[in-house]
Amino acid sequence: QSASLKVYPNPVLDRATVFFEGTSPQPYQLFSINGKLLSQGTLKPGSNLLDISTLKPGVYILKSGSRNTRIVKM
Repeated sequence: QSASLKVYPNPVLDRATVFFEGTSPQPYQLFSINGKLLSQGTLKPGSNLLDISTLKPGVYILKSGSRNTRIVKM
């Protein structure tokens, strides 16, 4: 069961919408490109707001289950 994970807008300035097509809540982790864990939480099915306004511009990896999605912070 590989539910889709979509992030938009991407690149993002402050807040991204993460659309999770799963049927039950799923934990997520946000990593720096170097693998450092920056934040974690739970994605609910449907739209979720991810606030990355405090992060420096760069590339980050959103991991949820077996899915990895690259997020570019402007």
